[in-house]
Amino acid sequence: MEIMITLSLFTVFLLLSGTLVRKASRVLRFSEGKVSSIRAATEALDVIARDVRGAQILSSPKTGSSAVLEFSIVDSGNNARLFPTVVPPRFPMLVLNRASNLQTVRYALLGKELQRRTKVQGQSASTTTIAQGISAVEFTRKDNNSLLIRLEVEEERGTKPVSFVVPLLEGLP
Repeated sequence: MEIMITLSLFTVFLLLSGTLVRKASRVLRFSEGKVSSIRAATEALDVIARDVRGAQILSSPKTGSSAVLEFSIVDSGNNARLFPTVVPPRFPMLVLNRASNLQTVRYALLGKELQRRTKVQGQSASTTTIAQGISAVEFTRKDNNSLLIRLEVEEERGTKPVSFVVPLLEGLP
């Protein structure tokens, strides 16, 4: 009789332990997924902010909000701009805003992926995925010469907005 009671108690203990382990595992997976999705969105915001800070021309949005962000930056891969042969030679910075030295950058949502498309004049476009699991994007040009970047990240129980404000260059068209 004592053995039966001991075995019964041991079985109940094992069942309760298994249930606790399963629940703890589910909580850890949920929190890990949440952290990784927010981390991916934050890294995407950092990439966009770094690019936008150097924007020479902002094509979209000119005013208000848009689901597409498009701008031109100085092409960092163009070696000719580092040692320009321009007249007058005392003002080499004047050559930076010429179209041949600019790279067009476009951020847009394709499905659930935030993509960055770059194009240099005379070359084919290059597209890379910046973040996955993004359900919505919105780029809003503010009156104080800044850009509000807002992403909605998909999580297991809905979406979470993540946003960041980036100051634009003074006098940016």
